[in-house]
Amino acid sequence: MRLDEVAYSPDIVWITYGWDHFDPSKFERARVGDERYDYTNKPCGGLWACPVNSEWGWSHWCRTEDFRADSLKKSFCFRLKPKAKIYVIDNAEDLGKISLHVSGQYTSRLVFNIDYGRLIESGYDGIYLTDNGLFSCREGVDIEGNKFVPHANWATIPLIQGMSSWDVESICVFNPDVIIPIEKEAEPQGMKSITISESDIRTMVRKIIREISEGQFNVRGVYHVSGNAFDEFKEGNFPCFFFSNKPIRINGSKYTYLCNLSLHNPVKFSCQMSWSYSLWLYLSDSDGRLIPEEEFTREKYDGYLGCPYEFWERVYYDDFAYSVDDAPGLLKSLNLGYDGMIIKGVSEGDTGIDVDDYVVFDAGQIQIVRRY
Repeated sequence: MRLDEVAYSPDIVWITYGWDHFDPSKFERARVGDERYDYTNKPCGGLWACPVNSEWGWSHWCRTEDFRADSLKKSFCFRLKPKAKIYVIDNAEDLGKISLHVSGQYTSRLVFNIDYGRLIESGYDGIYLTDNGLFSCREGVDIEGNKFVPHANWATIPLIQGMSSWDVESICVFNPDVIIPIEKEAEPQGMKSITISESDIRTMVRKIIREISEGQFNVRGVYHVSGNAFDEFKEGNFPCFFFSNKPIRINGSKYTYLCNLSLHNPVKFSCQMSWSYSLWLYLSDSDGRLIPEEEFTREKYDGYLGCPYEFWERVYYDDFAYSVDDAPGLLKSLNLGYDGMIIKGVSEGDTGIDVDDYVVFDAGQIQIVRRY
């Protein structure tokens, strides 16, 4: 299969972390064959970086996920030579065009990965996954390069593995000879005039807006599916708004919303289950009988599975059979100062796929990034 070139700008400034300058002698050339290769769909080695003005770059991801934050103390920037040959994945079609190899077979479905060895042999100096490409290909695409949507025969169709393991918009540079380091300016010696261009001002304004936004909307890149198209979330018949970390469309939903959330004081419900699971079962003994009232104490059940005693108290004394689906509304009605819930490892509908769900109580906690 021919590798099609995609437009790429050599004016992009890239930033990489962990080092304060570029040392060609320490460059680790990209390689294939590593045991991680087949389940991450990533090359090993190379120089990894993201655009310095990326809205959700590596720095933001590390701080959000509490991952190697100390490595952010050192960084350097670079450009690539105009002659650099970079393969760009900006959508599902781009991923479908690239050379592939069989990664393995899961049940009756063949799974393919990017053939990075072929990519390097074909003269490519790197591969760049854009922000749009990351979200378009997060769950994989079918072998024709169409965005993958689960359906009745989803377990049998050949699938190109998704790009979710890349985490953020990134480039992996295979060849150190195309890197042009951007030297850091020396510390100023006394006062001197500074010229700020219109472009610099726009960049600073965008940075300030982004930092303010990131401070408010601290949970980023989650999904809401709906059968309706709209421009903003509004209070309606439901007391809460539901999101997940995977864009799974169920029950005929036509639209997917990529969103950021303001979720600063959530209850973190810590149990894997189905949404239809009855909450009272957690308060029952091995025979399914409600535990004795003398055992139902604040000392034992305050913070049980992440929820406060007042939550379990309602479940215990109320005749209504609450399910996990009722938990967010119940928590909101208690008015204890929480602004939502995070529920890990929920089985999503009939798909059999486990997701992490995020629930917020008010429409003002939601920022729509895009609809597709």
